[in-house]
Amino acid sequence: MAIAINAWCFDKQYNFQDKKYQALLKGYNSKRKLSKDEEFFLPLLCQAASLRFLLTRLFDWVNTPIEAKVVLKNPEEYITKHKYFKKLVKNIKYVGN
Repeated sequence: MAIAINAWCFDKQYNFQDKKYQALLKGYNSKRKLSKDEEFFLPLLCQAASLRFLLTRLFDWVNTPIEAKVVLKNPEEYITKHKYFKKLVKNIKYVGN
């Protein structure tokens, strides 16, 4: 779910789209309802997912040889997404937070 939110709930300028987020949650919950704990920790999991993609893109950006036949993806997208989720998570009272 966290990966889908990172992929589908932002516009082309990397602004979070709450309408898309709510639609995704509604569709998911129609098949399998998220537990209270899953719902509570979802922002933290979204932050972790954004960090994972950010680090992978950064690694590839720095370590992929010029002659490699791959399309590098700019890490900037996930810097922005990670900042969004970091700010969101900061306002939630997780244990030790």
